[in-house]
Amino acid sequence: MKKIILVGFLALSSVANAQYNPLAGFMWCRGASPVLPATLPAQKEIDVKYKADVNGVPMYTIRDKDEYHPVFMMHMAWKSYSQWIVTKDDGYAVLPLKVADWLVANQDQNTGYWRYPFSYTVSGTVPANAPAGTTGVQFEAGWGSAMAQGFAIGLLARVAALKGPEAGKAYLEAAHMGLKPFDVPVSRGGLLVRLDGRPWYEEYPTPKPSYVLNGFIYSLFGLYDMATLHKDVTAQRLYDNGLNTLKYALPKYDVPEQKKNWYHLAHLTMGAAPYLANKEYQPLHATQLKMLQCIKPDPVLNEWQLKWEGYLAPQSPSTK
Repeated sequence: MKKIILVGFLALSSVANAQYNPLAGFMWCRGASPVLPATLPAQKEIDVKYKADVNGVPMYTIRDKDEYHPVFMMHMAWKSYSQWIVTKDDGYAVLPLKVADWLVANQDQNTGYWRYPFSYTVSGTVPANAPAGTTGVQFEAGWGSAMAQGFAIGLLARVAALKGPEAGKAYLEAAHMGLKPFDVPVSRGGLLVRLDGRPWYEEYPTPKPSYVLNGFIYSLFGLYDMATLHKDVTAQRLYDNGLNTLKYALPKYDVPEQKKNWYHLAHLTMGAAPYLANKEYQPLHATQLKMLQCIKPDPVLNEWQLKWEGYLAPQSPSTK
């Protein structure tokens, strides 16, 4: 299965004078806060074609079966939400609301998860020097992810704020419940592991930690949105602790001799073959660090953002 990559729909010209707006699009540094009208027009189609169920909720085809893929669903919702802000066309607000309703109706009421209904093999987890045909860590259907939780929490937090205390109550309750797996260790079915004693939220809750960088950072944005829009102390604690862990961990992902960075750290934790971030994820890492600084400028994040952006710059023949 090709992994879904959400690079963010950002409006950023300068970190120095930009400011994150948790009511604007996902990972936006600028953009006006939208106003939800009492009556919405017909749904406006976004410029990404997708299959949908009878209620218009996006579905993803995997192994010839249409499935509810939490990250793909959120990708489509965030795309439409961002177009709503840019165009001020209320038809684009319909899809995010449909997805928010789906999230409320399909949350695991015991754990707070929005679960993946299909099996998955985690990339880059095949042991080094393994025989040909060896597969990596496999999840059975029903697994959860910090990345999916963060995306969903961010959307629900926005919808709850836009609808107000009474109409938004169910969305806010679902968003708060979605925080639960962040405090439960992976060994007990949650998303929490430790990196040198510091809390880390796993995109892929593998038996031995994998520490996928982009998914961890994505989860922080949803936590921040919840903390900021609703003064949620649990979300604030999770965000603050996660951000501190990120700043500590960034050197572990640096591969200066190749001007690259690691996608995850499975080569250190489970003896997997080293797995570098590809041409999509390497610039994504730098972009994520830039966007975090729209929330609050930080010298550590800035150092690594600039260093990793430098790896992307074309090199002269004398420096190759």
